[in-house]
Amino acid sequence: MAVTIDVSGLTDRQSRLVQSLIDILVEILRDAQPPPGDGPARLLSIPAAAERLGVSRTTLYQMIGSGSLRTLKVGRRRLVPEDEIDDVVAKGRDGMFRPFDPA
Repeated sequence: MAVTIDVSGLTDRQSRLVQSLIDILVEILRDAQPPPGDGPARLLSIPAAAERLGVSRTTLYQMIGSGSLRTLKVGRRRLVPEDEIDDVVAKGRDGMFRPFDPA
């Protein structure tokens, strides 16, 4: 990516500093872009999402009903974005789920 800026009126030191800053910003922006081939989010069917979370379809529908899992409706199908599964797992690690206590 080539970036040019008019540095007329600046000293040599100032123009080198400006160019260095531009180079740094270009590098940061290049690193921030998603890698090529990273397509749109994958959508999972209800059975696939339930299997991925290790819960029953009934439990998955309860999670959807409670708002803890967002879904998309495409025609008659309800689909779960893969990112939502990852979010539920991350929230579980943060204390959303309690360990099983048989007592």
